[in-house]
Amino acid sequence: MVGNGATNWDFDVSPSFTQTVYNFNLIPKRYADEMAINNCNFYFNDVRPHTGGEICVQPWEKIQNLTADLNWYDLYQPASASPLSKYKTLEEREKTVEIGGVNKTYYAGRTKSEFTPWVKHFGENSAKY
Repeated sequence: MVGNGATNWDFDVSPSFTQTVYNFNLIPKRYADEMAINNCNFYFNDVRPHTGGEICVQPWEKIQNLTADLNWYDLYQPASASPLSKYKTLEEREKTVEIGGVNKTYYAGRTKSEFTPWVKHFGENSAKY
């Protein structure tokens, strides 16, 4: 796949995550097999109900636990390796640059929530896509 899989809920990060982390050798084959055999698909922030029934919950939770410390956007690095991890507060991220003789203020980097602000809109009262 080329591009951002989150543009299509059938292929977004959650349905493809099991196979991806298996291919990175981050989870045991039995979890990937169990998810595939039972047609288990979970969706980011439960934007859709998961498929495969209750039998899928336990292996999905195990996969989530095994990968909890990873940055989904860079599976080669632990989440703690984020360039933003050196900043403890928003104020520490605040920077100033002069552009055309005018000082402009900006924040170094972006958090996941800043990069994908639309995610906060998904919840139990949101429309399901």
